[in-house]
Amino acid sequence: MADTYELTYFHFPGKAEPIKMILEVGNIPYKYHGITFEDWPSIKHSTRYGQIPFLKRSNDNSEFELYQPLVIARYLAKESGLYPIDNYQAAQSDEYVNVVKDQVEEFYKAFFGPNKDEDIKKFYAITFPNVLKALENQVKSTGYLVGSGLTWADIYLFDLNGIA
Repeated sequence: MADTYELTYFHFPGKAEPIKMILEVGNIPYKYHGITFEDWPSIKHSTRYGQIPFLKRSNDNSEFELYQPLVIARYLAKESGLYPIDNYQAAQSDEYVNVVKDQVEEFYKAFFGPNKDEDIKKFYAITFPNVLKALENQVKSTGYLVGSGLTWADIYLFDLNGIA
């Protein structure tokens, strides 16, 4: 039996969206289990950390689960050839993915914070443009963040458009 993958997350994009994009772009067949907020309390206790997303991989010889979105995404990027082989380029891709993750976290911190209107304005006026400009400078020469081909970092940058 070939490897089978199952990804579990809520019924909306969120943290699982770049993972799904890596699965799709990387041509890795998978099943997606979207759960509702109503079902989450009954499922939460059966997850390793009481968190989602998680990825389950099975084949004839073994089965395992991975947790934490960046760990899952990096693993699948490596499995599908979307993770650089060169150590320096791999480190660059990790840097860019973490920068994107930080921006998403800053957005949600502002969006759900006590000074939402003021913090959102500051995010879009200062923080977000500065980071986008830095990332744009990396893309200018080749059209990609790292090297001369699509990597998981490009997929994370594309997903960042969800808050733009």
